[in-house]
Amino acid sequence: MNKFLKIGGLLLTTLLLTACHNDKISHLTSKILGHGHSGEEPLTVVVMEARFSESSAEKVYVGTVKASNASILRAPAPGTVVSLSVREGEPVKQGCEVARIESQPVCSAYEMAKARLSQAQDGLERAQKLFDAGSIPEVKMVEVRTLCEQAQAAEKAAADAYGKQTLRAPFDGVVDRIFTTVGVEAAMAEPLVSIVDITDLTIDFSIPENEFSTVQEGRRAKVEISALNKTVKGKVLSKGVTASLLSHSYNCSIKTDAPVSGLMPGMVCKVILSSQGRKALIVPASAVKTDGNGRFVWTVEKDCVNKVYVRTGGFSGDGVILSEGIEEGDEIIIEGSRKVSSGMRVNTQKKL
Repeated sequence: MNKFLKIGGLLLTTLLLTACHNDKISHLTSKILGHGHSGEEPLTVVVMEARFSESSAEKVYVGTVKASNASILRAPAPGTVVSLSVREGEPVKQGCEVARIESQPVCSAYEMAKARLSQAQDGLERAQKLFDAGSIPEVKMVEVRTLCEQAQAAEKAAADAYGKQTLRAPFDGVVDRIFTTVGVEAAMAEPLVSIVDITDLTIDFSIPENEFSTVQEGRRAKVEISALNKTVKGKVLSKGVTASLLSHSYNCSIKTDAPVSGLMPGMVCKVILSSQGRKALIVPASAVKTDGNGRFVWTVEKDCVNKVYVRTGGFSGDGVILSEGIEEGDEIIIEGSRKVSSGMRVNTQKKL
């Protein structure tokens, strides 16, 4: 008899524990789904009603500062670098000596050309005396003059090549980079010194081909230069007409309204192009989420949460522009969206 009572007690205890566990699961599930249980209220979220408003959409691009005038001085002939008259970052004036190389073939050719010219001129003087005395015919005199003129032309060409061994600045600018050192044997056309004009700078950036028609010469722009902690204004100076084969983008350049102190070639900056006067649906950036399928927002319809995928159309001063997926009047969750899920019931509070 006692044995049966013990077994009955164990069964009763097991049934009570199971009922309690199921009740806890039901309570937890109801709490997660927001259906309410035991008098608990659904989650309260803050929503805003989607409305069309004037927008100033912004497109942001990465730009690089570039000197509009730059030149790389190269070795005109194989030779030894015998002098470097400048340092990197040093300003130079047009025509001043930058570097000099010594090419043995050029020097030898110049010396030979000078010797031949001297010989030709001496022969011309002697022939002229003989011609004046009637000792040689005119045709011989013409031949001697021609040989002298050829020697003069050869000497001039050799002197020009000899003079080009001294490399001079082609314009006023700053030494950007020195590629060599004194004593190095330089090959023909090897770069020696780079000079840039930092008084006339542009900002170059690329636009994708689907935005080609939206960027016009003269369009206003803002340029944020993080290295200088400055934001300046400018306008689009030029737009390329040939796309890159790899990126299918077009090169554009911007000219600032005024020179920017401290701006140097190679600095990276942010180019911002704005378009005014468009009607658009704008929501706070925090309301737009992203998952593996794209961007989406949480909306509320009849106290029920829905997940709606959207297409964005850039940024404005008030938030993100929604071009597809949302219609005017839809209620979008802007606060409390981290705790919601599709199908969940919520209470809503409209943004004031």
